[in-house]
Amino acid sequence: MYILRRSLVPVLALLLAAACGDAPPALTVGELRFTAEETAGLRPADLARLADLGALATAVTSGTVDPLVEPLVRREVERARVLALPEYLGARRLGIPEARLREAYGAAPEWELSVRHVVRLVPRWAGEAERAEARRVAAEAERRARAGEDFAAIAAELSEEPGAAERGGLLQPGREGSWVDPFWQAALALRPGEISPVVETEYGYHVLKLDDRRPLPYEEAARLPVLRRLVPRPVAVAAMEEWVAAQPPVVLDPPAVLAAREALRAGDAPDSLVLARSPAGTPFTARDLSLGWAALGSGEREALRRADDGAFGEWATGEAREAFWAEAAREAGAEPPAGVEAEARARWAQRVEGLGAALGVRPGMTGGQLRAALARALGSTGQEARIARAEAEAMRPLLRSAYPAEAPALASSPSSSETPSSESTR
Repeated sequence: MYILRRSLVPVLALLLAAACGDAPPALTVGELRFTAEETAGLRPADLARLADLGALATAVTSGTVDPLVEPLVRREVERARVLALPEYLGARRLGIPEARLREAYGAAPEWELSVRHVVRLVPRWAGEAERAEARRVAAEAERRARAGEDFAAIAAELSEEPGAAERGGLLQPGREGSWVDPFWQAALALRPGEISPVVETEYGYHVLKLDDRRPLPYEEAARLPVLRRLVPRPVAVAAMEEWVAAQPPVVLDPPAVLAAREALRAGDAPDSLVLARSPAGTPFTARDLSLGWAALGSGEREALRRADDGAFGEWATGEAREAFWAEAAREAGAEPPAGVEAEARARWAQRVEGLGAALGVRPGMTGGQLRAALARALGSTGQEARIARAEAEAMRPLLRSAYPAEAPALASSPSSSETPSSESTR
């Protein structure tokens, strides 16, 4: 009888769990789950903001900021093509032959560098003591490398980059634009075998050793630096002005623009809402517009919230025009300047991580500790927290795409225009 009763214990436990079960979460954001008790008393709009904060916090704590901001990075890269277009048009106007481009490139070629490094990673929000300690360790790595110790062994011991021990700190060969500018400039200044002083970047403190450098073949190199040397600026400007005058006007669908405005106020931006089409037929959607919305400064965004329909339509037209011009620049063969992508990615990652820090979120936080920090951030009246909430709300379409939120009340969340969600008004 004892054996029988003992064997029923786990079965009864399973039956009770099935009958009573854990209560379903009131809000789910990616892997983050909030209970009904944790969300009790929140209005639908505040629940939506909590979902924003949960998604942003998940990106920061899980180290997945880069995928979150990738659409914003792509937008900047595409816009940068337009800035490069005048030189391409100017070269076409001057009739510069390919042989001249090759000759000019050979006089000042682009380099590909093979670099090892030791990095001590420091969050951008870290205090002075933490930064000083990271710099001290980097300086120690520099001292030991200059004293003749094997750099790969030093990297294996001291570098905090994932995989550094297996690779001896060796990076994939890089070209201009592959790395953030301070890192690239430090590497470019070295001769093979030389050790750099400590270099500070957005990621922390580095010590570099240049293993090798080779000139890129002309076929692999960027054209823009060569064109800038060969095309006089007045010629480039005149060619661009002529090109702009020949572009068809951008005409947006007024009802779609108004619908997009309300969608942005509500934190939504569907791809199905088409505002205009380029001459090639490419749609410009509310989702495209939301990237420009997220890229605005808080003051500019608030001004657009309060602007009349005409002013909002002018801004939306400008966003569509830049997108269509970028498409045309791509078709014309224009390449964005080197470094645009790396710099944009580092800047957006810094912005998101800074928002996380303003909300009290730190890498490594999990579970109840993270949920408690977000609850405090949601109710905080401090300026940093208010700004961070407003920025997260502006990024809502991106955050929802990366970390879908599920809660019955979110389906009926009122728009920002109907609730005091604009943090600058609080």
